[in-house]
Amino acid sequence: MTATQFGMAYTEGFPRTVCFLSSKGLPDAEAEEIAQAAWTRGWERRHQLRDQSMVCTWINSIAFNLFRNQFRRNARHTELPEMPDGRPFSAPARSDLRSLLARCERIDRTLLWMQYVEGRTSAEIARWVGMKPATVRIRIMRAKVRLRRFCKGRRLELPMPLQPNAAFAG
Repeated sequence: MTATQFGMAYTEGFPRTVCFLSSKGLPDAEAEEIAQAAWTRGWERRHQLRDQSMVCTWINSIAFNLFRNQFRRNARHTELPEMPDGRPFSAPARSDLRSLLARCERIDRTLLWMQYVEGRTSAEIARWVGMKPATVRIRIMRAKVRLRRFCKGRRLELPMPLQPNAAFAG
């Protein structure tokens, strides 16, 4: 794809990319910023484009990946000052969480943490811990079943831990 062809595609496709990102719930300013980053990345890698008629679709997939990565990064670094219902975290809640996680094998604690707190996919976790994605999904499912069985009939106050160290300490 030549620079002129890419420029024409940009002129036509940039507003569409912004609209696509806005439809995903992004404010207009953030949508424009991510769209610009996606088109820049597309320009840098335009030699990888196989079908020139699909440039806007290709750029939108780049934009969506950038959006998803930004969302995950922000979710990972967001502190939780209180429980979802507005109550502050209590010492019993932290204790309940520790006791539940202590019932899990170390690898299961890690898998649960990576998926539910860090927001990673099973494929990302699998690469990190050296397992197949299907194995990760099955281990997480089995750990959740065991924890549900343990919690049945008990009144536990379970928050999300504020920091990984707080959850895995002890």
